Amino acid sequence: MPTDTRPDPLGLVGQLIDALANPALTSASEDKAKAAFRLAASIGACRMFGAPLPAELDGELPDDLIDAALEGLGQAIDAARGDADPERVARYWDELGEFPDREDYFESFIARLVCKRAHLQAAFVALHDAIVNQWNSADLESRLDRLNELADELDDDDVRLQQPAMMRWLAMIAETPYLATLRGLLVGEFAETPPWYLDGTIERYAAKLCE
Repeated sequence: MPTDTRPDPLGLVGQLIDALANPALTSASEDKAKAAFRLAASIGACRMFGAPLPAELDGELPDDLIDAALEGLGQAIDAARGDADPERVARYWDELGEFPDREDYFESFIARLVCKRAHLQAAFVALHDAIVNQWNSADLESRLDRLNELADELDDDDVRLQQPAMMRWLAMIAETPYLATLRGLLVGEFAETPPWYLDGTIERYAAKLCE
């Protein structure tokens, strides 16, 4: 099979290759879950944004890393929970004070929050595909149960992110090219039904604030 030559403006293939090379993937250390999550997120991001995979990469999360990746995704969701705290975001804004280019730094901070949310979804996508494709695994039911629990946790986080106090902060990047650029790179089912943070929800909320 020839190598896919489509452009990769987000550098996702390089991130995937780096994730695959992480020695923690084959260790029994505490870092294995984090490394497996990173690999799942890289695979899922390539799928969501149509990144060209080298011919030697099959784009599938290995079965022996699924459980570690599930653990890592759970840890990442827990770590990101504070991102939906509008008071925490407000403190960061205040800490910037009169810093030069204050708004540019803050917009980058908000964009990273959206990027983190996209990484969580990308890992979920890769895990879902890997688990379903291992339909004859003895662990299928327990893995699907855990994945459904994580889906509920992501839904809860989305509710927090979409609260008005938080949406006011997210709206600060509505007029930057960041959201439109990511939205334009989505492919397939993800382009047809984008995640809420890329479907225009943030831009519409920003427009209402200006009315």
